[in-house]
Amino acid sequence: MNADTVIRIEGLKKSYDGSVVLDVESLEIPAGTLISLIGPNGVGKSTLLEILAGIRSADSGTVGIDGKVLLLPQRMEAFERLTVRQNISYFAKLFGREDSDEIMRLAGVDSYAGVLYHILSGGYRRRVCIACTLCGSPDILLMDEPMTGLDPEARAEIWELLRSLTSEGITVILSTHDRTEAMMYSDAIAVLSQRGIELKDAMGIDSHIVRIREPVDRSILSDLGAESDGDFAVLGPLSTFELTETLVTLRSAGISEERISVISGGQR
Repeated sequence: MNADTVIRIEGLKKSYDGSVVLDVESLEIPAGTLISLIGPNGVGKSTLLEILAGIRSADSGTVGIDGKVLLLPQRMEAFERLTVRQNISYFAKLFGREDSDEIMRLAGVDSYAGVLYHILSGGYRRRVCIACTLCGSPDILLMDEPMTGLDPEARAEIWELLRSLTSEGITVILSTHDRTEAMMYSDAIAVLSQRGIELKDAMGIDSHIVRIREPVDRSILSDLGAESDGDFAVLGPLSTFELTETLVTLRSAGISEERISVISGGQR
């Protein structure tokens, strides 16, 4: 494993009741990056996170990890009747740390230090749980669907928090169903399917995402390589030239401009 790689996977497979749910031929994750795992239900996103965290074993293959790994489960909650400071101080002491104030600052909850956890909004409850996990000083932070149940503003704030953690040298790997958000905020996306896994570049400053409100003819989406993202079909990231060609194709197919939206790099 080279100096810039914190996770290397080779020939990883996992089956349940005779059905293969995870098949990763090869994958390398660079240090200090934000990687999103995307794909439909049942393709092994949570299973992969659990294998990386060491709480589930693979049937075959190898996983090389350089650094300390911690997993933040989707349903983790802090202590309801403790304040933000008390919760984070508790976990800091468990891990032998005395810098809970710095951890609160890093997670952006220092101004809520004296507030009881159960009073917080969903976004700030999620921040506190991230802070509690950071008390363990992870080099690699794994998160299972951390945006679930949050409103759009809170989701954007959590994404920005996770990006700030990578600037501290922490590698963040999370699962999500929102392809658009993943491409906007991640350094790369790992697309899982029944065929395996493919690591793709996310949005650069000069790239674009096209979202088309469903329903859309499946043959058109297939020809363009679009992926479903709930109420939208998503294309990208695209270069400016590819964007122009794509818009011409969509309009030629009779898709009205009102159903098409474009997100460009730097808009987040």
